[in-house]
Amino acid sequence: MLYKGLCLILWGLSLVVAQDLVGDTLVRFNKRINTLTADLEETKETLKDCKCSKVTYRSCREILSEEPTSLSGVYTINTDDGLVNVYCEMAINGGGYTFLPRSAIKEGAKLTLNDLFQNRTNVLIRFLNKDGHQPYTVVQQLDVYQTVSLTVFINQHQGWPKPDNEKMGPFIMLGTEFKVAPSSFQSLDTVLNWKTTAAFLPSGRRMPNEYFYFTDEHFGGCGGYDSSEKWVTATAAAIGLR
Repeated sequence: MLYKGLCLILWGLSLVVAQDLVGDTLVRFNKRINTLTADLEETKETLKDCKCSKVTYRSCREILSEEPTSLSGVYTINTDDGLVNVYCEMAINGGGYTFLPRSAIKEGAKLTLNDLFQNRTNVLIRFLNKDGHQPYTVVQQLDVYQTVSLTVFINQHQGWPKPDNEKMGPFIMLGTEFKVAPSSFQSLDTVLNWKTTAAFLPSGRRMPNEYFYFTDEHFGGCGGYDSSEKWVTATAAAIGLR
């Protein structure tokens, strides 16, 4: 029998709005505005160099397969919902990971994951730290459970409990499953500490703010709950698929 394991809900609402919903002070709100303004200028500069010359590609994995020397950055790909500017991670863990912007998961979008998520053994998570760093970690099943695929949905929760905070709008959901239910102590430890394994990019390369999401985190039926609003070092997370 399979038990529900780690579940991340990445909400597509503005990070400023998300922080305000959980009670940010006006001072912190203004600081966030200043940060987002700087990120917007950074995104504009990034898009100037957007690799948009060929928009028949359906994913970053496909781009890397066809053009092995491709560098990490913003690319335009052709999806079920039209052209989307995605961030491609071309180096970490073999590369080919596609990160979707928050705008791509809006309500009513026709975007599906058929082309974006073909390797269902792992996903790449990047964190937006308060100090500006963006460490990463690879989430995958243990070797003994490699036959159990990871699940990722956009605005759906098939086979999983309904998100408690669904009124926060569009979301991406990552779910893992395991065959032995852990104790509540083990679950809580996993929820609180797995993020500390994140590694820092030697290059210090940054991904634009629009690819990060306010995040809820669940583990097991009653094992634990956490959210990016409570994280000590980070404020949001992003998920890369390939």
